[in-house]
Amino acid sequence: RIELEKIFEDCKYVDYLFKSNSNSILIKLKDITSTQFIKFLKEKNIEILACEKYDFIDEYCMNIYVSSQENIRKLREVVNAF
Repeated sequence: RIELEKIFEDCKYVDYLFKSNSNSILIKLKDITSTQFIKFLKEKNIEILACEKYDFIDEYCMNIYVSSQENIRKLREVVNAF
């Protein structure tokens, strides 16, 4: 989780990063919807799911969980290039 926070703290598309004690993080995007961001990541072979099904979350929020150090490294590269 801490490594994920570091990746998204400086991302120009992140408006707010919700701190958590779980293994995932919730981010609120700016200037791009979660669907657009997920599409970009999918083009780079990174699968992230939207979380719009929850009542209090809109199309600009994403819950991100990464299962391995290798996937975190890959995500960091893609987000930094985005």
